[in-house]
Amino acid sequence: MRAKLVKEFLFELSSELKNKSIQAMKDRGMINHGKKWEQHYLDQDLKKFIDIPIFKDKYIIYGFRKEDDMINISYGSPRNQEFNKVHARCEYHINLDKYMGLDKMDRKSARIFSKIAKIINPSTKYSNIHEFPIIDE
Repeated sequence: MRAKLVKEFLFELSSELKNKSIQAMKDRGMINHGKKWEQHYLDQDLKKFIDIPIFKDKYIIYGFRKEDDMINISYGSPRNQEFNKVHARCEYHINLDKYMGLDKMDRKSARIFSKIAKIINPSTKYSNIHEFPIIDE
């Protein structure tokens, strides 16, 4: 018997390369195409955070949507997901490096939002969880 040679490739693109290629598409007039690739890479990079419990395990994250220089983060109770209802949203403004729509939270939720910000913007100020308003437990 002849052993089968299986070639497996691991493709991991740096965020700089992704951003440069998307910007090149937009510069060439392929704006919608660039937006679709932005959303694709956002979904790929952040899919591990979907269904993660946040805010003392009362809510879960449903998804992420990129609009211009802002990421909308949808979350709500697990029951709302069954009926395709979004309970709440918060926004992360990439250029401003600022979350909007987040109230006080526990440390676990702050760590999750910190990781999300670091994936979107590696030089974020939110790499330290003390930038979030944390509730004393």
